[in-house]
Amino acid sequence: MGGSLLGVIVGALLLGVWFATARAHRQIRSEAAAKSGAAFTVYAAIRRLDAGRWAGRWRHGFLTVNGSAMEWRPRRPRPGPRVALSDVLFGRPRPVAGIEYWWVNPAMKIFTIHSFHDPSARYDLALLPESVELVVDGGKSSGA
Repeated sequence: MGGSLLGVIVGALLLGVWFATARAHRQIRSEAAAKSGAAFTVYAAIRRLDAGRWAGRWRHGFLTVNGSAMEWRPRRPRPGPRVALSDVLFGRPRPVAGIEYWWVNPAMKIFTIHSFHDPSARYDLALLPESVELVVDGGKSSGA
């Protein structure tokens, strides 16, 4: 019994190290692509703010930035659509607050974004701290 518990603990630690390494490598590739002017992808969560009576639910996935055009896609194949964002205005960043702690990584910064092409659509976009500079500097920032 003790051996199987030790195996589970070691396996969990190795899995954690693997995920941290993969995240660091993804960030390095994104930074290199951003410096060269190529499209890059970062982890992001998004929710639509005008989704009925309650704010929309947080959806997790990846944001691909290519100049002023951005596209968010789900992390796994889901029935929900991709979200195309182009020519967006970023609001001031805010920390995760209240019940959002259940749905979003507390280290993320949340931006309310408005698209010039679809003024009626408003979104909250949550980015990891290391991705904020890459994404916001690539768009039009009003307060970051």
